[in-house]
Amino acid sequence: MSIHIIIPFLLFIFSLIHCSPKYTIETYPDSLVEPDLCNLNSPGFACDPDQLLKPFNHTLSGAEYLSQHLRRIRYATNCPCLKKDELYGYCSNVNSHGYTISIAIMKLIAMNNDTMSAENHNHSVQIFAKMLQRQQHRSQCADDALIVAVADWKIVHTSVGEVIGRVLTPNIITRISQEAEPLFANANYLHGLTYMINRYGQILQHSIQNPEIKIWSMIWSRIMNSWLNLFLTLIVFITFIILIILIIIRFCCNKKQTYIIGREITN
Repeated sequence: MSIHIIIPFLLFIFSLIHCSPKYTIETYPDSLVEPDLCNLNSPGFACDPDQLLKPFNHTLSGAEYLSQHLRRIRYATNCPCLKKDELYGYCSNVNSHGYTISIAIMKLIAMNNDTMSAENHNHSVQIFAKMLQRQQHRSQCADDALIVAVADWKIVHTSVGEVIGRVLTPNIITRISQEAEPLFANANYLHGLTYMINRYGQILQHSIQNPEIKIWSMIWSRIMNSWLNLFLTLIVFITFIILIILIIIRFCCNKKQTYIIGREITN
């Protein structure tokens, strides 16, 4: 066989071997079930099958380092499920925990059309993240979030459940994503993702831990605001009445003085 045929053939085989797969919902590994496929030594909450994250040190991979942070958030917060959230689930009496955040990073996801625009890429990642979040089902009552990073498209998207979404609102997610954007420079996803989960963790931990207390706090705040508005209105009204009375008294005094002067001139 000619060397001119062998070399292109070997290059083709080599490219196939080293080509990263385009993941679907079904083919992306679950870090709690297949940690070895996610570059983890044990089950965790971060998955890096393409090994895009830089190692944290000689003993911890990037995925293991992020997983440690995610586990801390899970046990540093309380279960946020309310009675009205029973449709989604409830707090377990055994091994109850707080908010669960997971991370999935990959080079590409499978698409039907490789020539789609950046806007369609964003929409595809949003759908992929929501479907993967539902498939992994790591929530107690829709209190989980999934951060999906697609490296080749330079897209990072956070998908949230309905309950955690009360704290991690779209505005907060957008602001934190924008803050983390410079940290993703040079494809350093470890720094960017670490920043995002730390900020999410701070917000979740500083939110009122007991949801029932939060509801009563909101009610009390509204009552206090109403009383404050009523009090200020009353002060303005009393001040206005006093001002009117003073003007009337002043007018009457001036009129009396004028009348007395008139009598003196007549006599």
